[in-house]
Amino acid sequence: MVITRPLLVIIVDDEASVGFLSRMKFRHAIADGTIELHFFESARDCLHFLHKIKDDDNEVILFTDINMPSFSGYDLLTEIKSQYPTIPVYMMSAYDDAEAVKKSEGLGAKGYFTKPVDFSEVKSLIRSNFGLAV
Repeated sequence: MVITRPLLVIIVDDEASVGFLSRMKFRHAIADGTIELHFFESARDCLHFLHKIKDDDNEVILFTDINMPSFSGYDLLTEIKSQYPTIPVYMMSAYDDAEAVKKSEGLGAKGYFTKPVDFSEVKSLIRSNFGLAV
């Protein structure tokens, strides 16, 4: 798939440093308009954003931490698959746990990244799925 509009890359993690690091790693793709990066420290804020853009014709890819207070990444994944089933969701966790991977896949996640996330793998994923050099 090749897209002509900026890809919306959404990252949800309760650690603000993840947003800062993500912006650094994608700074060139952000600057040239290849992607729009949206970082949320809360799953609920992410859902609110998705609701606001639901009628836009944007390609979206979403990465979420699993362990977050009050509304987990699993909860977010369940909501997204219910309301926005075409959005690919990738789970992130500090734990390389086979049970968490299995649960994530069972709920509809496209994949699982262990933190710290290897951004070269994320960029390769975006390149292969969306035809974008990021």
